[in-house]
Amino acid sequence: MARSVLSGRWADRLAWILVLPLAVACTDVTAATDTGLGGGADTGRVLDGEVATRDAASFDADPALDADRTDATPNADAAAILDAEAPEPPDLDEGPPLDARPDAAPPVDAAVPDLGADPPPDGPSLTCTFDGPADEREVNTWRADVAQVRFVVPGLADPARLRAAYVRFRGWDLDTPGREGHLQVNDGPLLPLPADPAYTNAHHAAVIQVDPVTLRAGDNTLKFLAFDQPEGAYFRISQVQIETQGPDACPVVVPPPPPDDGRTGQGRERTLGYREATYTQRRNWVLDCRDYAYTARGAEHEACDGQYNPDGSTHGTATFRFGGVVADRYTVRVEGRLTENRNPRGTLVRVGGNQVRIDQRSEGEVAFQSAGEYVLSGDVDVVIDSTQENGSDSVRRVQLQPVTD
Repeated sequence: MARSVLSGRWADRLAWILVLPLAVACTDVTAATDTGLGGGADTGRVLDGEVATRDAASFDADPALDADRTDATPNADAAAILDAEAPEPPDLDEGPPLDARPDAAPPVDAAVPDLGADPPPDGPSLTCTFDGPADEREVNTWRADVAQVRFVVPGLADPARLRAAYVRFRGWDLDTPGREGHLQVNDGPLLPLPADPAYTNAHHAAVIQVDPVTLRAGDNTLKFLAFDQPEGAYFRISQVQIETQGPDACPVVVPPPPPDDGRTGQGRERTLGYREATYTQRRNWVLDCRDYAYTARGAEHEACDGQYNPDGSTHGTATFRFGGVVADRYTVRVEGRLTENRNPRGTLVRVGGNQVRIDQRSEGEVAFQSAGEYVLSGDVDVVIDSTQENGSDSVRRVQLQPVTD
């Protein structure tokens, strides 16, 4: 690109340099001929230090030159031509010199410079800390033979895309630089423990950078080993952690699916009254004296319920059958009259193969009570079972209510 620009610009300038002297020379020759400097004599004129000679008779003898002549004054014609067709030459000093022009752009396929090591993994950098055991453990080859302690740090993510990793811990009495001990991560190299005389008989927080390639997904074993020397080593380690940095530093925690509690959101509330139930041992049930049913054994209820003829046991069952229940999770609710003389063990309610007791002893109000939650569908039987004790049970309505929260 740089070469084509220079050729076009400087070619115009060089053309003017070459054409201008020639035009001037032609003017001088014509002037010499028209002023009578001829007649067979040689005429000489100095042009740029050289002598130009020509036989003047040759101009008169050339018919082509005579045919091209006009009646105009030759000197005036030449000047007019130059004035009309020769614009001012461009300023040759315009623009910077060639050696001052900017360097040409490199070709598109220029080689990419070597950037050295591979760039870090793509993605935002995250930092995650994984805790190991927090208890303090002692390395003692000074007065004992405990040459190392081990900590297992669980739960690390895949280290393949980690940018950095550190082991953090709390040390005690690490006061001899270069002669205390080492850290080993899994099967990695031995790394010297940071030590300082200021740590004599004192705790301090310490951190050691480790190579991520020594880590593993899941459990990682950290060994703190005594320095191998005749006088032995003595220090304590606690609160061990591994810190990782990188786009995948934190493991992706996939929450377990919620337990299948049977909710479909399709269930419909269903309610059956006590007169829609099926009874066993009807003689022990009072149905016609109140707006609810109850078991009894006293003769005082015979006047208002002709089918009541107690045997003194208060036994019997009331079955509420719900046909075609839409599959869903339901709360089974039993409404009854709550009084102080109800079954002291609680009314026994059976739902399918499940059973639960509800306490109906209270001050005489009529109220719903929960008999539990169940996943129900199809034909569902809810049974008030009064066959286990001699206490009185009561029921007004049974309801299946879909669970929504």
